[in-house]
Amino acid sequence: MKKTIASVLLLTMLCALCIRPVSLPQALRSMQETRAHTQWRETANKTGNDVRVYDDGLYYSETDPKNIVNLTDHMAYVDNEVILYFKDDVTAAQKQKLFDSLGASVIGFTDILNKYQLHLPSQKDFFELQLLCTKLRAQPTVQFASCNLAMQLTEDVVPDDPWLHEDGTSAADGWNDYDVYGGNWWLTATQTTSAWDYADRFHPISVGIVDSGFDTGHEDLQGKISFPTSYHQRTNYPSSHGTHVAGIISANANNKIGITGICDNAKLLCVDWEPEKSKGQTWSTNERIFTGVISLIKHGAKVVNMSLGSSGAYEDSKKFSWNFSMYFEGVLYSYTVASLLAKGYDFLIVQSAGNGSKNNEPCNSYYNGSFCSIKKNNVFTGLTGIKKQTVLDHILIVGSSTYAHKGTEFYQSSFSNYGDGVSIFAPGSYIYSTDLETNGKYSYKSGTSMAAPVAAGIAALTWSVNPALTGAEVKSILCDPKNACYSCINYYWDGDINIPTYPLINAKLSVEAALKTLGLPEEPQEPTTEEPVSEEPTSEPESIPIITTAPLVYGNSEDRIVEQFRGEIGE
Repeated sequence: MKKTIASVLLLTMLCALCIRPVSLPQALRSMQETRAHTQWRETANKTGNDVRVYDDGLYYSETDPKNIVNLTDHMAYVDNEVILYFKDDVTAAQKQKLFDSLGASVIGFTDILNKYQLHLPSQKDFFELQLLCTKLRAQPTVQFASCNLAMQLTEDVVPDDPWLHEDGTSAADGWNDYDVYGGNWWLTATQTTSAWDYADRFHPISVGIVDSGFDTGHEDLQGKISFPTSYHQRTNYPSSHGTHVAGIISANANNKIGITGICDNAKLLCVDWEPEKSKGQTWSTNERIFTGVISLIKHGAKVVNMSLGSSGAYEDSKKFSWNFSMYFEGVLYSYTVASLLAKGYDFLIVQSAGNGSKNNEPCNSYYNGSFCSIKKNNVFTGLTGIKKQTVLDHILIVGSSTYAHKGTEFYQSSFSNYGDGVSIFAPGSYIYSTDLETNGKYSYKSGTSMAAPVAAGIAALTWSVNPALTGAEVKSILCDPKNACYSCINYYWDGDINIPTYPLINAKLSVEAALKTLGLPEEPQEPTTEEPVSEEPTSEPESIPIITTAPLVYGNSEDRIVEQFRGEIGE
């Protein structure tokens, strides 16, 4: 017994000697941080804030509608809140000291950004808040500070009556990539059906969707939709818009019903962003969108689709207010992207360009808000070490195209926004996809809301070919003029609005470009023995650079495999 005790004591002493001198201070600091965060969140709950908890390191408080003050009819700010980003080396005690100096309490926290949502003791007007934020940004512990902007975001869709062939036949009408027609035109126009020839090269990939709610029980979305947290699952309220977007990206293939989404190998992670109107919430603050996107990326989403925006409320008569708000919104969202990239996350954000302004004319996509509002002149990266161009390279803004009902002529949809921020166009008019049972389970919708998930699905399909690619490399592939067959010309606006010609996204050429990055041989190698040869490599290098000169290897293009995908669509 004595020997056993002596052995334990000796082992304990040896372990103590092995502890580095910095371990104890680090442990104490970690304990202080944990204790402070627990206290801050408990206080937020006790003081009556509507706290939405995603996990220990990610929560925010829903703003009381009475504290949302209009700047314009559709743009507002929260009069008693501030968003504060601290530098990484700031202690809990230093943070508490600053909170105390403001008389503020913590009501939201995002760990990977070191970002806090603060509740102020009194209401302030917009210019008082701006002055306060300017003073806070001068503090040595603060990385950035901003007021909490709010907007009445829309689902970004132009309503259309459901369209069917006059003879009542199926929505799908042939599968000819060079004679685009029918409800499946968006798949043939992007040559997605030809991209499916390479199905044996696709890997699983997670795609995030921030949208109105999703019908998880839909017959064509069975097993596809999951949520990043139990909170998101509880607060998902099925809607037509979100269900339609989900189907475009990844409705089930080969189930003998309905349609086929673009990327069947995708797992959909979904967040219902809509305010709870039953509680009188009609405004969406930056915190609601921020935390949704961050939660998706934290839980593995590589491509994140956002079919939403504010350009439908844009008023030219109040251009100064819109420009001011959009500028700071771009600052906030760009810093979010930079911070996530600096933490080692890699992703591609896909957002719809928006459907015109209040007078139903297209406008610059900049006014659609969120990630659309990021431009070269307002990219903010702080001390993250991330370059400004790198932030822009992880954002894909998508306009909408329509077709001429014959051949391969494509035009910009009359409602689609444009501008320097638009990366590419994708089919967005008369898109047939999944819907709620009350709408017949399937329906047609039009809008840049439909174009964005087409691009997101193709981005996911492309990335799944070579998971070692970065989000920026995937965007580069999608937007490379060499990887586009068709262009979308300005057909609807003559003279009044100068809208350039944009390329139409192409799945086949993008997938083939991703295949080139693998550096595979031009033809499949014949086995030298009778032993079976594995189609998958036994290991992959840690980093595979894009090899633009590598020969292309073609996947299995037997007709039976193509028809396996094509035949069930529209049944």
